[in-house]
Amino acid sequence: MPVQPWFTACRTGDPDLDAHHDALIACLGTLYRLVVDKAPAAEIDAAAVAAIEATIDHFAAEEKDMVRAGIADSAAHASAHQAIRSRLMALRTALAAGSANAGDALEALNAYLAQHIQTFDKDLAEALGQRRRQA
Repeated sequence: MPVQPWFTACRTGDPDLDAHHDALIACLGTLYRLVVDKAPAAEIDAAAVAAIEATIDHFAAEEKDMVRAGIADSAAHASAHQAIRSRLMALRTALAAGSANAGDALEALNAYLAQHIQTFDKDLAEALGQRRRQA
């Protein structure tokens, strides 16, 4: 279950969004390498939690940008964030309880973020670019 080769798929054209996505990809890459290298469980779990928290922080930053820019469809985008945020928080709890593992975190983050970035975030980048051109 390798991290998808997102380096081109994640490009939105917005430098701030792309920088955030690069950081998320780096977190997932680190987690994947630790799993493949069979690092100590505590190190893997810490990387899984860090990837989850980085994603949750990214969502909060995006939501602030959407409000600040007056993006019309920000409610739908924020709702999509909330759906995965809830799942990620439950996954973080399950990791702490030992009922989930880093593979579960990789799978959830990889699948969701790839789809989300290629739809919602590309639309957001376009809207942010239009706002900048109008300013």
